Amino acid sequence: DVTTTAAQSFGDALSLKNNIILAGTDITLAQTVNSDGTARTLQVTGSGVTTFGGIVGGTAELASLTVDGGGTTLLNAGTVTTAGAQSYTDAVTLGADTTLVTTNSSVGFTSTLNSLASLSAPATLSITAGTGNITLGGIVGGATNGALGAVTLVSATNVGINAAFTAASLTQQAGSGTTTIGGATTLTGALGFAGGNLVINAAVGAGGAVSFTGSALTVNAAVTA
Repeated sequence: DVTTTAAQSFGDALSLKNNIILAGTDITLAQTVNSDGTARTLQVTGSGVTTFGGIVGGTAELASLTVDGGGTTLLNAGTVTTAGAQSYTDAVTLGADTTLVTTNSSVGFTSTLNSLASLSAPATLSITAGTGNITLGGIVGGATNGALGAVTLVSATNVGINAAFTAASLTQQAGSGTTTIGGATTLTGALGFAGGNLVINAAVGAGGAVSFTGSALTVNAAVTA
């Protein structure tokens, strides 16, 4: 483990040979991060800005990834792959099109999630959780010029969209449980759902088509397209 009262910056590619906790202020992992062949856990606890600059788990997946500490997180990694859960409790900004993949484990965002405002096109987001759950606990795309691009939920059991959500489109490709839209959702494009149950508890406005292929649909708020 590495604990400092100041910043940490790792400019080289990292291979984790143990379960690791990094604790400090600004924490930068500029290059790739992989396990050494045995899946390792990584917890990054930064009170400042945590930056992932390279692909995480692309060659050898991590056991899990936890990003906390009360600061903010900039994901420039492109892809994060873990066997277990991914937990982001900091406010997260996507600096690149982002793919998050677990092996039947949860992916959770506790705070806000935005696209980097200076990108030429909003960052897209794809999440594969298998039989795990997906939770978007904070406002998504609510910052100025922070709306996400296309959001694709490849697989999950339950999905919770618990706060306002703004993106180009929202597509769920597979699910076996219940997806709940609990925050006002604004899409410039389509809303597409395939899977188990869809519950809409907050207003949804889509600039494109709205489609549903699932077990049950419950609509408790206005849906416009």
